[in-house]
Amino acid sequence: LLSNTGMIKITGLAILVATYVLAPFPYWPSFFRILWVVGTEPMPLEAKVQQLAFLLVELITVPLRSLLWYLDELLFPGYRRIAIEPVFIIGEPRCGSTLLHRTLARSEQDYLAVRHLEWRFPFLTLQLPIAWLGLRHFLGGISYWPASDAGNLAARMHPNRLDDWEEDGIFFEEYFCHHFFIFLRFPYPSLLHKVDSFSSLPETAQRMMLDRYHKTIQKVAHLKQELPRYYLSKEVTSHDKIPFLLQLYPNARFIVLIRESKDFMSSLVPLMKASTSAKNAGYDPSSDPTWLPTVHTRMQQNCAMLVTLCRDLIPADQQLGLYSPHLFM
Repeated sequence: LLSNTGMIKITGLAILVATYVLAPFPYWPSFFRILWVVGTEPMPLEAKVQQLAFLLVELITVPLRSLLWYLDELLFPGYRRIAIEPVFIIGEPRCGSTLLHRTLARSEQDYLAVRHLEWRFPFLTLQLPIAWLGLRHFLGGISYWPASDAGNLAARMHPNRLDDWEEDGIFFEEYFCHHFFIFLRFPYPSLLHKVDSFSSLPETAQRMMLDRYHKTIQKVAHLKQELPRYYLSKEVTSHDKIPFLLQLYPNARFIVLIRESKDFMSSLVPLMKASTSAKNAGYDPSSDPTWLPTVHTRMQQNCAMLVTLCRDLIPADQQLGLYSPHLFM
C-alpha cells in the first residue's frame, strides 16, 4: 500500500498534469511550432535567449493560468450571462486607430474597452483582489516596453503602459501564441504565416480561441459597476478573424480607418523594427534580407482582405469609413 506521502505526491502530479491537459491556453501547435523554429533557424544568441525566456514563462505559468481560469468558472459563473455588443475599429496599422480607440474609450459610460493589464491577466479571481488592494494604479503605470534604446523608441512611437486601453491582438499573442504580433517577438519570416493566419486554423481551434476571447470581454464587463452599451475593440493587423467575429457578433458595427499605403508603411516598418529590436536584445530584423519583403507581402494581403471585407462581407449599414488624416486636422 502507498503511504500517505506517496498518495499526496501522486495526487499532486495528477493535478499538475491535468492543468496542462485541460489548459485553456496556449494553442499548443503554435507554441511548439515556434519552439522548433527558435531551435533550428539562425538568430543571434542574445535574441534567442529572450525568445526562449518568453516561451519558458508561457510554459511554467500554464498551471497557474489554468487554475485561475477555472476558479473564475466556479466562483463567478454569472459573468457568462453578460451580452456583448461590439464596435470594431479596423483598418491598417499606423492609421490613427490607437488615438481613436483610446479617445472613445474615455467615454466609459458608452464604451467598454479592455486595458493591457486586463488582457494580460484575464481572471476575475486576480483582477478583483488587484482592485480591492488598490494595486491597479501602481501596476498600470508599468511600461510594456523595456528600458532600452529600442524600447524607448517604440514607446515614443506607440506608448503602452499596462493601464492603457489596448487592442485584441495582445490577448491572442500572449495567450495563444497565434497573431501577427508574435512575429515581432519571433521575427523568423518562415514562421509568420504559420502563427498568423486565423482562417487556416482547425475549426475546433477557431471556436476555442473565440470562446476564450468572448469570455475575457465578459469578465472585464463583470468588473464594471455599470455596463456600457458597446464593447470597443481594435484590430488592425489580423483581419482574417473578421468573418468569424461576424458569425459570433452578427450585429457588430465597424469603424474602418483609411490611409494611403505609402504613408502607413513608412511609419509601420520603423515601429516594427523598434518593437522587434526591443523584444530581441537589440536584434535588427532587417538584417535578414527576407524580412522586409515578407512584411510588404503580408501588408498587401491585409489591405486586399480589408477591401474584400468592406465590399463583400460587412453590411454597408454596419460600417463607417473614416479617412485617417482627418483625425489629425
